[in-house]
Amino acid sequence: GVLRIENGAVTRALLDGVGDPEPRVAAAAAAALKCLPATNVSLVELLTDSAAGANEKTAQESALALARFGRDSAPAAVTMLADVRRFHGEQHFERTLACLAVVRAGGIAASNVNAELTALLDERAVIYSGLQAHRAKQVRAAVLLALAEMGPPSNAFPAVLDELANATPSPLLAAAVRAAGRFPGHADELTPRLCDLLQRPGLNTAVDLDNLDTAGDHTLIDPGPNATSIYLESVRALRRLGPAAKPAAPLLRERAKDPLLPLPFFPRYQNEARELADALAKMP
Repeated sequence: GVLRIENGAVTRALLDGVGDPEPRVAAAAAAALKCLPATNVSLVELLTDSAAGANEKTAQESALALARFGRDSAPAAVTMLADVRRFHGEQHFERTLACLAVVRAGGIAASNVNAELTALLDERAVIYSGLQAHRAKQVRAAVLLALAEMGPPSNAFPAVLDELANATPSPLLAAAVRAAGRFPGHADELTPRLCDLLQRPGLNTAVDLDNLDTAGDHTLIDPGPNATSIYLESVRALRRLGPAAKPAAPLLRERAKDPLLPLPFFPRYQNEARELADALAKMP
């Protein structure tokens, strides 16, 4: 892995090592697998098969490796959704997140699983079975983020609207806001909801949506280099909604005047709010 030799034989050997019963061997193999560049697309099939296997740790690490291939991982999306339906609950929590990370990475190229992914927004879906409440919310956030990447269908809108109205400040709410920006046809309904969020104090704190494939609360302990916030996601969602978001302009100007607080715990949203307010003012 350190030598970055990316071929089938090396990758297969590392995957075998990840499943080794000796913890030190398994840890070393997992670390080496992470060092491999995600450029050899011929490995996608091998990693997909491994991610659907019986060994929990090997499956998880295979899925994480797959996600690093970005759009090229899209052919694995069908298998990953089948995997989360077969392996779920507390003992498979991190595996579930890793599989959903692959679907998210596939983005628009994985839109063939759009309907199946939307079905997972149903709170009675099997992927939430047996999960603690905070973990179920993390899985739901991962589903919403994957849908936001590929473009959610219209029947996903009620679930997004429900989270905007009822979710507490969390990665789940931030994910719902991001997904909301993909529904420009519902701008009249979404604009006041997003404005409500921009008026709520305390939603300027950092949230890490880049690493939802790992356990953790993804808020203040380690925001990550690309941290966002509910304020920032709300501004960006309003931008995607276009001219119908014009009623938000006065509030955006207010947020643009907010004081700059220390990075990385308070991501900057002020400039984007100002730019959007100016752009909306010029729209007919």
